[in-house]
Amino acid sequence: MKKLRTLFRLAIVLCVVLAAAAAAAWYWTHRPVKLTAERVDYLVEVGSRPRAVARAMFKSGIHINEDAFVILARLTGLDKQIKAGGYEAVRGDTPLTLIERMASGAMTQTHITLVEGWTYARIRQALKDNPKIRHTLAKVSDAELLKRLGSDQDSPEGLFFPDTYVFVPDSADFDILRRAYHAGQQQLASIWDERDPNLPLATPYQALILASLIEKETGVGADRGRIASVFINRLKRGMPLQTDPSVIYGMGSAY
Repeated sequence: MKKLRTLFRLAIVLCVVLAAAAAAAWYWTHRPVKLTAERVDYLVEVGSRPRAVARAMFKSGIHINEDAFVILARLTGLDKQIKAGGYEAVRGDTPLTLIERMASGAMTQTHITLVEGWTYARIRQALKDNPKIRHTLAKVSDAELLKRLGSDQDSPEGLFFPDTYVFVPDSADFDILRRAYHAGQQQLASIWDERDPNLPLATPYQALILASLIEKETGVGADRGRIASVFINRLKRGMPLQTDPSVIYGMGSAY
């Protein structure tokens, strides 16, 4: 009988402890997290597990308990549903709100379009004019930029692939340029591998320059082949191309 009473008391204590733990857990999951600003943007990298996500949030200015977040992710079954991308936390967000947002993929990404035919100067200006991009290249020379990109070219002109690039607010201008550079290198390598071996071109960059001149010379698709043939014949004979786009580019803003 005494043993039974002891077990009964232990059961009551255990129930009280479990109830208190459940109440504390509910309170934590529904209590707004502390932020260092009204809105905090953060990035979830591809393949990030809950602990890495919690660290990224904390580093960005979201005061969240790492261990508690990991437990919450597992208990809710959302630990394997978190999607990589850019997210935001605002005043009033709770840990549960944050993890549900990441599991649903409600991202805050924005984008910038690098238009085909833009010069490097125009690309830099577009990056500079975008208020959602963090500007880090104001005092970086073209030579230094090329070095950071790992390029052996003398000029950055034509190295950035025209496309729409999605990014998280406050991404650095260099990060966007790096993505555009690598995209351009991949495209150029693919085209270079399929070229006619008899073309009078020594490098992929020369092919890029020639293609750009042809495109600037005419916007009509049917004329490209004829103009390309003229340019190639002139190159084979060592003649100047004598094309307006090359002169106009050399004049820069004076044109």
